[in-house]
Amino acid sequence: MRIAGSARAGEERHHPTVVSAVTKRRRSDHADEMRYHRRELNEQDQRPPVWVGHIVLETDRLAETEQFMRTIGMRSVVQRPEVAVLELRGGTHLVLTPGTGAVAGDAPFDLMVEDLEETHHRFIGLGLNPTPIARTSPSHESFSVREPGGHVITFMSNHVSGMPV
Repeated sequence: MRIAGSARAGEERHHPTVVSAVTKRRRSDHADEMRYHRRELNEQDQRPPVWVGHIVLETDRLAETEQFMRTIGMRSVVQRPEVAVLELRGGTHLVLTPGTGAVAGDAPFDLMVEDLEETHHRFIGLGLNPTPIARTSPSHESFSVREPGGHVITFMSNHVSGMPV
């Protein structure tokens, strides 16, 4: 359709209702394509459908513990005086909260790393004073490190099932 008085003489334009119908059809086609793609991914995705979302650790040394967690490889997501949130592999968040009642001792979680020996060596180089690597079961090796708030965190060798996680 040619529209008289357009910015350029002879320029072709679609009637607005035609554009709207075409746009709606394209959006619908795109939405259908995305739904199909998500369904296809879900059928191919063999990871378990649930995972740990948040782990909470109370500490009386929030800033130092947050820095320690970044040093060992966690990604900072939120850093405020009242809370720090760090991200681990797989999207799990470690939530650090201040507390004067924090009790030093074993952390209420352990961490798994891809290469235990390399991680141990790196921690020695960082001056974190890890315990020696020990076999804790036929399929597990581990070592521990004390974070600034006094919690002892155990690092485990990778022992995933071999299926996608």
